[in-house]
Amino acid sequence: MSDEQLVLAYRLGDEKSFEILVNRHYNSLRHLVTWRTGNSYIAEESVQNAFERVLNMLKKHKYAEQGKFFPWLKNIACNQAIDLVRRQKTRNKHIVFFEANPNLTEDNSRFSLSDKIEFESQIEDVLRLVNNLPIKQKEAIQMRLEGKSYQDIAVEKGIPLNTALARGHNAVNSLKKIYNAQ
Repeated sequence: MSDEQLVLAYRLGDEKSFEILVNRHYNSLRHLVTWRTGNSYIAEESVQNAFERVLNMLKKHKYAEQGKFFPWLKNIACNQAIDLVRRQKTRNKHIVFFEANPNLTEDNSRFSLSDKIEFESQIEDVLRLVNNLPIKQKEAIQMRLEGKSYQDIAVEKGIPLNTALARGHNAVNSLKKIYNAQ
């Protein structure tokens, strides 16, 4: 089935159609955004946000079929990445890097000793905060920290990929809120 046929099937109530679209385009979008930004965390979050936005637009019937689905999706993902990069530049906290690599302190020769101490302290704070997350979000973060992809999490937990993506996204957002509120 073409992307456009899958979109139409989803609009007609076939939930599995959207999952097929995610499985079809997730990796290529993630690689594209990683290549453009040089940051796998930004790529992962941008692609999640893009699929979440597309899902909401499809549910609200705001998708105008004036072109191909994938270029539209690609534009959304790239715009999400631009937004994240802009937000990251204004944020002074290190949590945006945490999920992508919890072992950042191992290769940090470009940081001063005080920067390293502050960063390690912030990582310890975040690890403590993970325990305060709802169980499903906590599991998603812990599995990501073990190096599992969202597809691996979905298979292991027996849940749709969209659910795994949403749990990871919600967990990161919850951590950011809690961390920044301190």
